[in-house]
Amino acid sequence: MTAPHTARRGSPALLDRIGLPKPLIWGFVGLLLFMIGDGVESGYIAPFLVANGAGTETGAAVIITAYGLIVTAGSWLAGALSDVWGPRRVMLAGLIIWGVFEVLFLAVAVPAQDFALC
Repeated sequence: MTAPHTARRGSPALLDRIGLPKPLIWGFVGLLLFMIGDGVESGYIAPFLVANGAGTETGAAVIITAYGLIVTAGSWLAGALSDVWGPRRVMLAGLIIWGVFEVLFLAVAVPAQDFALC
């Protein structure tokens, strides 16, 4: 009898050997891209905010800290809501919510230099 997640020739598939469930692979790819973008963004967003009217470096740090707290809460909710709604629906909702707030940030808050909207 063969294991449930094996390749045709009896050896486990690559994704199974490295511990990535095949149904969730695109979620992991999306998470990887998001984390890369978040890391790149954190390198330039504070100086950008200070240079564009967010006040002092302390004000920019407060904005980034609030962002981090919201991401933490969202991460916790993603796990809890995945049990209720399913991971695909939660990822789609997260993408839509992120898109709306990113557009508001880039199209409204930055041009108006109204960083209370951040």
